[in-house]
Amino acid sequence: MSEGDFDPLDGFRRSFVVDLDASDVWSAIARPATDTDDALAFHLPGFEANCTGFEVDVSRLLRVRKAEEPCKGTEIVVQLEATDTGTRVTVTQSGFGPWLADLIEPFTQVWHGIVADLKLYIETGVSIRTHLFDEKPPRVALGCATMDAISGVQVTSVEADGYAVAVGIEVGDLLVALNGSRALFGLQLTEMLRLCEPGQTLEATWVRGRKRRRGSGSLPAAAGT
Repeated sequence: MSEGDFDPLDGFRRSFVVDLDASDVWSAIARPATDTDDALAFHLPGFEANCTGFEVDVSRLLRVRKAEEPCKGTEIVVQLEATDTGTRVTVTQSGFGPWLADLIEPFTQVWHGIVADLKLYIETGVSIRTHLFDEKPPRVALGCATMDAISGVQVTSVEADGYAVAVGIEVGDLLVALNGSRALFGLQLTEMLRLCEPGQTLEATWVRGRKRRRGSGSLPAAAGT
């Protein structure tokens, strides 16, 4: 995939250099599917949900398509290029569709985490999936549904007797911070809540109209935990 073929509104691309030969990088991400099978299985931490390979140029290029959610049907391309200091690895994921334009900012954060997982694995052989899709859900609940807005996270509904109602959050409010840390999108809220325990006191900051409001309360356990 050339630079001219890549549409930044329909995908992501990132490059990094590792202190390894291209053959070593290739060995990390492509291996025999079985001891007796010539076919290759592809190990791409963060992208590994049943990827089907359809273009392979050993030690140079791997092109696969995701066969499962999340992001089913998207194309992932890994290109390897020798440099003076090792190998440049360029990762591209594309084919998301028009819905990505509305979620480009939060998905950019998630995608960079996925690439970080892949780089760590190539360099060390250690798989640590830190991106949001593969993490367990938080053990606590805010008691509201939200949607991403450019300036924060807008509340679209609240649960009776939930945390949001208890601290004074209403439908239409714009959540902008939790415990003083800026919240820009829903996936970031999820990451923040994952660090909290049931019963912990949490301060929320939100905007209603032209006024900033704050409220603190005890976080209830999420359903099913």
